[in-house]
Amino acid sequence: MKEKPWKPWLLLSPSLTAVFLLLVVPVCFVVVYSFWLRAPSGQDIPAFQFGNYAKFFADFFYPSILLGTLRVALETVIICLIMDISRPIILPH
Repeated sequence: MKEKPWKPWLLLSPSLTAVFLLLVVPVCFVVVYSFWLRAPSGQDIPAFQFGNYAKFFADFFYPSILLGTLRVALETVIICLIMDISRPIILPH
């Protein structure tokens, strides 16, 4: 009997839908909103502008927080790689 090529996608569809709705859509909203203008009244105005990014990089506080976050992420990746690579060396078959 020939296997149906769509069957794996059918089984993956609930988890792919959840990932799309809970991860991809919010990230897209954040990217779109980052270019909008915030009025003094607190209202968001849909205008394509780079003022938010200029304010982000002009202040010393935000880039230092971003660099700290990236440093912690890099350290975590390095620790995980060391643990993963050393496991077969320490525990051979």
